[in-house]
Amino acid sequence: MLKVIALSLSNTIMVATVLSFNSTLSTTAKNYSFFKMQ
Repeated sequence: MLKVIALSLSNTIMVATVLSFNSTLSTTAKNYSFFKMQ
């Protein structure tokens, strides 16, 4: 039972990390393209 909780917790952390990484990446790309347009 404890192993299942730990597994789901690590999965949640992994998903959150990937999501935040993706949003950071897209924000950087947007800023870069905006900077290039200037």
